[in-house]
Amino acid sequence: MKSPLLYILEVLFCSGLLLAFYRLLLVRKVSFRACRRYLVAAVFLSAVIPALDIPLYPARTVVYPLPLIAAPPAENFVQTTGELPAAVPVVPAGWRRILRPVAVGGGYLTAVFLSLGFLAVRMVGIRRLRRRSRLTDCGAYTLAEHPQIATPFSFLRTVFLGGGYEGRRRMIVLCHEAGHVRHRHSAERIAVELVRSLFWFNPFVWIAGRWLQEVHEWEADRDVLDAGYDLTEYRTVIFHQLFGHNPDIACGLNHSLTKKRFAMMTQFRKRRFAVLRLGAAIPVVAAMMMLCSFTVKTPPPAAGDPDRPTVTVHISSGGKILFNGRPVTVGDLERLIAAEREKLSEADRAQMEVVLRADKDAPMADLADVMDASRRAHAFRLKLTAEASDPGIVRMLPPDPLRLPADSADYALPATNRNDR
Repeated sequence: MKSPLLYILEVLFCSGLLLAFYRLLLVRKVSFRACRRYLVAAVFLSAVIPALDIPLYPARTVVYPLPLIAAPPAENFVQTTGELPAAVPVVPAGWRRILRPVAVGGGYLTAVFLSLGFLAVRMVGIRRLRRRSRLTDCGAYTLAEHPQIATPFSFLRTVFLGGGYEGRRRMIVLCHEAGHVRHRHSAERIAVELVRSLFWFNPFVWIAGRWLQEVHEWEADRDVLDAGYDLTEYRTVIFHQLFGHNPDIACGLNHSLTKKRFAMMTQFRKRRFAVLRLGAAIPVVAAMMMLCSFTVKTPPPAAGDPDRPTVTVHISSGGKILFNGRPVTVGDLERLIAAEREKLSEADRAQMEVVLRADKDAPMADLADVMDASRRAHAFRLKLTAEASDPGIVRMLPPDPLRLPADSADYALPATNRNDR
């Protein structure tokens, strides 16, 4: 699992890369609808891609057997009688290490709740204003008129309009706000606001919200001009709104974007290869997933290979030895292991595995005796484990040089996996 700091860094990287792609290849070069959808998708993808955990498992490597002429006997474990050094006491984590993540998490949640609270207050304020307004059903939207509305704006399917709008000026303003309603700009603004409340620390989310607002205004302006209204007359209407006010979550005639909007009214042209520009975002997203979502993992070792014959030897802390669950002595181990080996075919004998499970305080001398008995019985594959759930460590024992077959020059150890050594 990723650490919170790594996740935050990857979120910043993904959001910055997606917005840089938008600024270089998409803005003013593809349709407004494509720009809107890309910005909303970029905000969500920058948060989702680093949270994904797609495992990649490496291929298994098989090591082929090599001929073995002879090998020295395995070294016995040496049991010391001297006193072991005293264990170093573990120092518990201090209060500072405990309180630090609590303080960071508390500060983050506080900022999230404040941001969500401000969003809820603005939405409640718009709802109250709608209740006090005079409502008129216009089919595609509902017109809410109230004298306190300084600047026209729209929210969801409601257009808010103040007093003093008559004739063509009223028609132009309603056409602009109807464009916001028709394209569902308010829903996109709410979605981005929710993500910004959760990722308030990400400056790229704030930038994406501002750019999305620009596209909304450009698209609504284009609807007004496509409806046949005069460009100069429409610009005059916009200048009349410079000193108005509307809630920043709503869509309206925002004067902060006036200069860019005037430029887009006359300069925007949908360029060629718009589909190719949008398609270029696919390898960008794929590269981000490879960097942030794919994780190389080691496959979990199986408790036991069902195709590999095994025998289990358990040594308790008191020195008691169990062979496949039955109590035995050290002298019986070689005979019992050899008997189990004789039951197998020639191909399975080379793959036979002795699972040696020892308790924490098991005598080291008994461990050495079990390994010698396994080696003398020609069971060279030994797995050392501490408990039943432990995957263990596989060790290949060298054969006893005194008991090598007559054709020892051609004798070979069984094939094993490099990862098992």
